[in-house]
Amino acid sequence: HLPTEFLITPLLRAGKNTLTVIVFKWAWSTFIEDQDFYRLSGIFRDVYLLARTQEHIRDIKVKTTLDTVFIDVFATKENGAATVELYDDKNQLIVRKDSIIKNSTASFEIKLDNPINWTAENPYLYTALIHGFNEVIPVRVGLRIYTVNEAGEFLVNNQPVNLKGFNQHKLHTDAFQYKPLRVIIDELLVMKKHNINCVKSSFYPNTPAF
Repeated sequence: HLPTEFLITPLLRAGKNTLTVIVFKWAWSTFIEDQDFYRLSGIFRDVYLLARTQEHIRDIKVKTTLDTVFIDVFATKENGAATVELYDDKNQLIVRKDSIIKNSTASFEIKLDNPINWTAENPYLYTALIHGFNEVIPVRVGLRIYTVNEAGEFLVNNQPVNLKGFNQHKLHTDAFQYKPLRVIIDELLVMKKHNINCVKSSFYPNTPAF
């Protein structure tokens, strides 16, 4: 289920092209367990082609504190301009900042006067729109921090949190198939009811719906 991307520019030719994707199934446990025969090969995520200009944003890095958003933009071009707009959960613009790309990098620091922190009870997310080279890349941003204090306590936003979790298997209990969305939702509601805040997802990543 992991997302994967491929640069296919060298394979393209002028005119009509046919793109073929072959998915191979392999798992180390296939040789010692029968269960992997139920994990059939396939593509579980959306597939799309993205056409970009030669000059574009190559990568982005986002870090947060409880009141500040740090964004680094990495471009394929040495020099240029970049802009970041930060919106609240009602899509209202909070702040806009411009920066110059030097040595293929631009950095932004956005400090909020009245920040709303992300918590499990209130998973508040801002939206950052990153502009560069005629592209706009949206990123959901939560203001939260994770730390461990000297006593070994796990802290979320400087508040101690007890971890309570379990191992989860992705196969549906009624049949050897991946869990349908209705089952995923029902299980998540049961987890919340019993204050489960950690899930170990067996050997493999969950479906994107989870």
